[in-house]
Amino acid sequence: MTKKDEKLRRMQVRGDIGNREIHKPIASSSHPEYLIAFACFECRKSFKKPVNDEKQKCPQCGEVLKDMGRSFKTPKTRDVDQWTKVQRLWEAGFRFVGNGWHDSPKLPEQPNEVDLFIAENPTHHLRFDHD
Repeated sequence: MTKKDEKLRRMQVRGDIGNREIHKPIASSSHPEYLIAFACFECRKSFKKPVNDEKQKCPQCGEVLKDMGRSFKTPKTRDVDQWTKVQRLWEAGFRFVGNGWHDSPKLPEQPNEVDLFIAENPTHHLRFDHD
């Protein structure tokens, strides 16, 4: 008899005589609650929050937060150029979602590339109707 078989046998004996409490699994939602990045362009900060029907407010300034998507990478607070780029992309309807499995071009890395990128990509997979 192997060690594993012996352990299972002992567990069964303990269960049969009442020395082993068997816990039932805790019922839980089949889908975890995802946190989404919401950004405040005034404060240049982002916050991970659950999605709900209420408008999310910035805890610092009280402005309505913008839903950026699960894949949003927050620029440093002092990097005004990158925050300007992100805001312009958001205003054009781009959201930071997805896993990268697509044929669309990557989002621009430099702020001076944004206008051309927006003009050349009207059907980009990350572009949604503006809120």
